[in-house]
Amino acid sequence: MQRVYEVDLSMMKRSVISQALVLGLCCVPMAMPAQTAQNEPVTLTDKPTMVTLSNGIVSVTFWKKGAQFAPGTAPQPMPPPAVAPVAAPAPIAPMAGPGGNAPGSNAPRARPMGPTGPRNGEGASILYTVNGKSTEFSDQRRAIYFDSGGDRIYPVSDGDMQIVSNTPEQAEIMWPGAPQTGFEFATEFHVIMRRGISGFYMYAVYKHPANLPEANVGETRFVLYGPNGQALFDHHIVDDIRQGDPPQGRFVRQVQDTTWQWADGTIYTKYNYSAFMADHHVHGMVGHGMGEWMITPSNEYIGGGPYKQDLMVHSGNTLLSMFVGGHFGANGIRVAPGETWDKVFGPVFLYYNHSDVSDPQQNVAALWADAKKQAAAQMEQWPYGFVKRDDYPLARGTVSGQIKLTDGTTTKGAWAMLVPPDEDWQANIKGYDFWSPVDATGHFKIDKVRPGTYALVVCGADQFEPFRQENVVVGSSAVNLGTIAWKPVTHGTYLWQIGYADRSSAEFKHGDDARHWENFAYYINDFPNDVDYTIGKSDYAKDWNYSQWTRYNKVPYWTIHFNLPKALTGKATLTLGVAASSGGLLQVLVNGQQAGSVTTAHTGMAPYRSGNQDSSYHTYLVTFDASMLKAGVNEIRLAPDKSEPFPPGKDALFTAVPASIMYDAVRFEVDSPDAKALMKRVPPPALTAPYNPGPHPTPGLKVAMVPAQ
Repeated sequence: MQRVYEVDLSMMKRSVISQALVLGLCCVPMAMPAQTAQNEPVTLTDKPTMVTLSNGIVSVTFWKKGAQFAPGTAPQPMPPPAVAPVAAPAPIAPMAGPGGNAPGSNAPRARPMGPTGPRNGEGASILYTVNGKSTEFSDQRRAIYFDSGGDRIYPVSDGDMQIVSNTPEQAEIMWPGAPQTGFEFATEFHVIMRRGISGFYMYAVYKHPANLPEANVGETRFVLYGPNGQALFDHHIVDDIRQGDPPQGRFVRQVQDTTWQWADGTIYTKYNYSAFMADHHVHGMVGHGMGEWMITPSNEYIGGGPYKQDLMVHSGNTLLSMFVGGHFGANGIRVAPGETWDKVFGPVFLYYNHSDVSDPQQNVAALWADAKKQAAAQMEQWPYGFVKRDDYPLARGTVSGQIKLTDGTTTKGAWAMLVPPDEDWQANIKGYDFWSPVDATGHFKIDKVRPGTYALVVCGADQFEPFRQENVVVGSSAVNLGTIAWKPVTHGTYLWQIGYADRSSAEFKHGDDARHWENFAYYINDFPNDVDYTIGKSDYAKDWNYSQWTRYNKVPYWTIHFNLPKALTGKATLTLGVAASSGGLLQVLVNGQQAGSVTTAHTGMAPYRSGNQDSSYHTYLVTFDASMLKAGVNEIRLAPDKSEPFPPGKDALFTAVPASIMYDAVRFEVDSPDAKALMKRVPPPALTAPYNPGPHPTPGLKVAMVPAQ
């Protein structure tokens, strides 16, 4: 039986797709969880080397100590290349974050495992039953695992499985992990199965008592492995736009670490499937009328606010729930010796559904629509009443208020965040953070907040400097902060601006669809004369690239032209908001003369990891005497150090991603009584950054030949 219903995209916090796409998917056949055996009790079957939780719909089995794989079932590596790939030059500054893989070490390989077989606490099998038929959703070897340090540390490898609860309504099992040399944390890994639910729940706990030495977490996560190839899954889904068939068969060359090109020109890297946490709550894999979904009802434990981004799903049918990751400059968590700390990561919900629709495209759409509906339902249930822990409070508070910019400009597109008062909220944090979008009138409401003391931070709204208010105390009731005044930071009279200050380069050309590794190569044809921008005439969405690469076509700088009605005196200030940077020296020239320079920080890996911003944001001021300006046409050049031309006659895809500066916005002000604005203030973009991704998908490049000189 098929049902038709309206896809309610508003159930998520924000919709990021165009109205046309919404209309295109307004009515799809309905997918559903398994309809049989929903009244069966939960069972827990504990055997010497494995334990199984089942509710008649989903059955999940985990290895215990002493388990061994059956003979002749060694893991199979990914297919070899069709030809021996030529080693590509290393990308500029491809630095691994804490706990990440070193460049070049993550090429297609056999799935790792314990030294002699399955590791204690790893998943062995996931069975999903529909109408009496069970389907295996895993590789039956490493179905699930909880790790740290990019699979180098397995926190619960020596812990004895414990039964937390076992009733017909719910069963919960747990593996404890003791501190290890180089990993000074006590940990817990929990799995919960509930009656009548088409899936199961998992969460992890980290603890650092005061008697332990200094400890670091560079990366920690849950990983699920599906069957290899397309035996089950043929689509990986991250959001409404990124829903694709991962490349199959032999690749022909490796263009960068974790980045390969296939014979049809497809370039694949797992970072193309990264997503911001702003409103991301579900991603998964589908195929043959079935879906497996990672649902994260709350991102409160991840850190980095709505601007944090990380991996979701990638090759090898690998489904992820990243708790801590150094990707995109987020860094790791560091706990001092003698410091007491603990944190609950999760729970996440693994959801399974099916669809009987015969049309493959409609089948995928139906499964995805149902997964979003389920994610919205799980978000409503958060915090879960069936998780009984002192460190997981069920009584939560709500914080609301209205923030107004004192110059009367709009707050549309801003984010209000509650962050730990003593941590850098941009990075991974030891505490918890919560956020909500701010509307055009300045109102915001942040709900389901853990009791505690926070700082209120507001970012965006075309402001380079965020607003911050300390000592926001949250209990189990509503807190109204009333009307809050936010005074913009200014440096004189506003003359002009390129872009909109929201911590992202998404509003610029290709920035709204940056999840393509090869985006840098579009610059060759898009800007044959390099960026030459005229205030009042040029359009930043078309005429300003989202990234200033250290490769150029004709000149090693970008040029900005503007016309002044008269000469000025006083101090001029060029404000550069930088969303991401490879790090390096940037020279600023005014009318051919050196006006100043800035040394940009290395913020992360957005330039060569398919991003348009990093976690770490920086504002740089270049000040100079306004007498350097003149009546008539003026010119400012932005010149990165160590720039080189694209190599003539070469395929740019084989030259490595250049270093980069990604501007959030560029603003020019002059502190002079004679200064007058040359343009109106930039209105907020149609979409609020960050978004995953924008409405202008790029087709991808198979080859990017640089014209011969």
